Amino acid sequence: MDYEDDEPYPTFTSRHREDGWTREKQVAFLQALEAGGVVSYAARAVGMCRQSVYRLRRRAEAAGAEGAAFLAAWEQARLSGLEQIEDSAVLRAVEGVARPVYWNGEQVGERRHFDERLTMFLLRHGLPARYGERPDELAPARGTQPYQPIADDAEIVAALTERLTTFGAEILREQEMKLLQAPDD
Repeated sequence: MDYEDDEPYPTFTSRHREDGWTREKQVAFLQALEAGGVVSYAARAVGMCRQSVYRLRRRAEAAGAEGAAFLAAWEQARLSGLEQIEDSAVLRAVEGVARPVYWNGEQVGERRHFDERLTMFLLRHGLPARYGERPDELAPARGTQPYQPIADDAEIVAALTERLTTFGAEILREQEMKLLQAPDD
């Protein structure tokens, strides 16, 4: 969201707030949501519960244009928080996660565990053209044509057979020419 210090976060107040959601608390909630991306944690950080924050959201949705700025700020904060989570997932994929190693009931070290499913998920969604499950379905999004086979299996087999026959005939001709050109002993 990157609000400047002098630029206020949008808040939602349709009336005098008796439920504890002051403007300051709403701003603090949006900042906590932006920092971590988890609504429950952000609500707890401002001394509120998850249910209360979702009631506030429903009231903002019901208010229409009056609540729109708060809802937009909520979405921006949530997306920013998700970027933090994404960064954390990439870090775990690259560096792995330390897992303790025990021997005779005592921890004697640790090993790095690399989650290949996480890595493949990040690659598949981060670089779908290269690692996607069905690259041909993604082709229109990349501005290229989807994969279209130019021939069916029977046509491919026939073409390969013809090429092998032609190639074999060329090799036989070359061998005959060598025999004809070889000096007689």
